[in-house]
Amino acid sequence: MSLSSIEKSRAAIAAYNQRLVFHEPDWSCVECGEVYHDECPDDTQRSPECEDTCLKCAEDVWPKDPIEEKFEAFHAENPGVYAELVRLAYSVRNAGRARYGIATLFEVMRYRRDIQTSGDVFKLNNNFRALYARKIMDEHEGLSGLFATRRRRTG
Repeated sequence: MSLSSIEKSRAAIAAYNQRLVFHEPDWSCVECGEVYHDECPDDTQRSPECEDTCLKCAEDVWPKDPIEEKFEAFHAENPGVYAELVRLAYSVRNAGRARYGIATLFEVMRYRRDIQTSGDVFKLNNNFRALYARKIMDEHEGLSGLFATRRRRTG
C-alpha cells in the first residue's frame, strides 16, 4: 500500500467519523422542510408514496386511493360485513388453519346472504378484499398472519 492510499483511507475514515459525530442530515421533506437525520437505517420517516416527503406531510400531499375511499364509505354503511368476516376468520383459525384466503370468506358471505335474505341483491366489491384482510389482521391479534397480502399499489 502506498503512502497516498493510506492517507486516503485515513481521510475517508475521518470523514465518516465526522458524519457520525455531527449526524449530518440525510434528507429533508420537500413540503415542510423538516430535516431528518440518517439515524434509522430503514428510513421510517419517509412516505412510501414519495421518498422526498415525510410521513407527517404525506397525508396532505397525496390523496387517498379511490378504492380506499370507497372502502371506508362502504365499511361505515355496512359494519355487519366486517363483523361477519371477523367471525368467519376466527372460525377458520379455531379449526386449526394457519393461512386462509379472504376471497373464500367473501364467497361464503355472498352465498349465505343470497340464501338467507330476500329483496335487494347483496353486493360485495372484490376490490375490498385486501383492505378487509389487512384491517382484520391489524385489529385482531389472534388473526395476525391468517391472510396473505401483497404490497399495495396506489394511484
